[in-house]
Amino acid sequence: MARPDHISYGKAGLGLALNQYPCNTTSCKVGSKTASWAAGHLATAETFLYGTYEASLQPAHAAGGGTPPANAFSCWTPSYVGTPHNEIAICFSGSNSRSVHFSYWYDAAAHTTLLDVPWEFSAAFHTYKVVWAPTGIQFFIDGALAHAVTGTTETIPFTAGYSAMILRPKTTAFLGDSGFSAEYMSYSPNY
Repeated sequence: MARPDHISYGKAGLGLALNQYPCNTTSCKVGSKTASWAAGHLATAETFLYGTYEASLQPAHAAGGGTPPANAFSCWTPSYVGTPHNEIAICFSGSNSRSVHFSYWYDAAAHTTLLDVPWEFSAAFHTYKVVWAPTGIQFFIDGALAHAVTGTTETIPFTAGYSAMILRPKTTAFLGDSGFSAEYMSYSPNY
C-alpha cells in the first residue's frame, strides 16, 4: 500500500520508506482491505515527453545503506501512462542488488533487459540517465551507456507521462525495512 507518510524530504534529499508500521488510517485501505505494512510512491503532477531525464539515486536499501530485504523492489520511472501501459523504467530488486532492469512498455507489451554488475546498487548513490527520443531510448549509469533501444513511434513509447519513484514489496511477507533515496531528479526537453 502506498502512503504519503512514507515520503520524506530533508538535507539528505528525497526518501521513500517501506516498513511495517501499524496502519489504522483510511490512507491504508483499499476497499474493505487494510494493509499491515506500507511503502512510499511519488510521482510528478506534470507529464513529460521526449528529452533527457537524470537522477542521483540509492535504490532499495536497508537501514544504514546495507543490502535490502529480498522483497523490496524500487523503480525510477521517467515516464508512465496507465492505459494502455506505456512506460520507461529503471528498476532494482532487493533479491539481487547487483542487477538492474532497463525496461519499457509499448501498448502494454513489456521489453526488459537485465544487466548484472560487480557492485551493489543499494550500497551508494549512482547517477542514472535516460535519453528518450522518438526513435530510441538510451540508459546510462554514471555517465556510461549501459543499454540502448532503437525503433520507431510504433515500437517506442510516444505518450507524455509522469516521472515517478516507486518503492514496493515483491511479496506479501514482510522481510525488513527498506528505503529508496534521491539526491536529485531533473528533466530537459533536449535529447
